[in-house]
Amino acid sequence: MVTPMRAQYCLMGQALQGGMQNTSAGGAPAAGAKMPDIMTPAEAAQFMKVTEDDIMASITDGSLKAKKVGKAYRISKDNLESFMNS
Repeated sequence: MVTPMRAQYCLMGQALQGGMQNTSAGGAPAAGAKMPDIMTPAEAAQFMKVTEDDIMASITDGSLKAKKVGKAYRISKDNLESFMNS
């Protein structure tokens, strides 16, 4: 029997080995995938191959510009590209 925690470790292992290429399944974006014009911190984290916490820390310290809409943040493609090139 596979426990939820065991399944999570299996998925993480697949992602680290490059075995997850389909974004619809929640993995990292496929090579050459087009970046959306507006994205959530989770989507930005997938493109940058970092954690959502890393993205949120960058928003909090002001190094990544984002717009707060209600309780959620949205990041523009332009702001993410500027952040990556800084």
